[in-house]
Formats: sequence, C-alpha cells, structure tokens
Amino acid sequence: MSVANDRDRDESGSTLARGAGLLAMVAGLLGAGYLLVTAVIPYLFVEGESLAVANAPLILFWSIVVVALSLGVGYWTWTERLWRVWALAVAVSTLAVLSLFSIGRAIVPFAALSVVAAALLTIESRRSGVAK
Repeated sequence: MSVANDRDRDESGSTLARGAGLLAMVAGLLGAGYLLVTAVIPYLFVEGESLAVANAPLILFWSIVVVALSLGVGYWTWTERLWRVWALAVAVSTLAVLSLFSIGRAIVPFAALSVVAAALLTIESRRSGVAK
C-alpha cells in the first residue's frame, strides 16, 4: 500500500512540474504574441522616423527569442531536464529584469512560471533522488 501511495505522490509532483512548464510555455508564447501585436505589426508598414518604427525590427527579434525560450522551457520541463530548465529560467528572469521597461512587462509571467516549474522539478528530483 505504501509503495503505491509513494508512486502516486511522485507522479503528482511530476504532473505539477510539467503543468507549470507548459503553463510557462503558453505564457511566453502569449507574451511574444502581445509584443508582435502591439509593437511590431502596427509599425512594419509605416514610413517615418518615429522611435516606434525604428524599434519594430528589434522587438520582432526579441519576440522570436521569447518564442524559442518558451518552446525550450516547455519541452525541457516535459522531458524533466532539470538543469536546462533552471538555465532557461535564470536567462528569462534576467532578460525580464534587464528589459523591464520595454519587453519585460510582457515576459515577467513567463519568467515567474519558468522559475516555478524549475523549482517543482527540483523538489521532484530530490524526492526521487535522481537529478537529470
């Protein structure tokens, strides 16, 4: 009876970590979509010298980076690669803090959920005694 309960608890911990990772991925994709809709698409076909027009290609680049990071966090959380998830969580958190007044506001939820997913994976790996 005890073995089955331990296995159920381990699977529920893994499910929580995977769910947080997938939620982080969705938050990152939504953040990148928000950046595209509000700061890139309206200014791609506009002629002029405004700062918004000049920044549209740069924000497009960062949107693509956020999409790649989101997919990485989602995949590596799903496959339970602990150190890769932590590396991306730290990178995304650093990016969110350094760019807080430009694109950071769109990726702070993604960064927070990435850290939560990494923490849950850490707890799960400590319980099972295996670090990947």
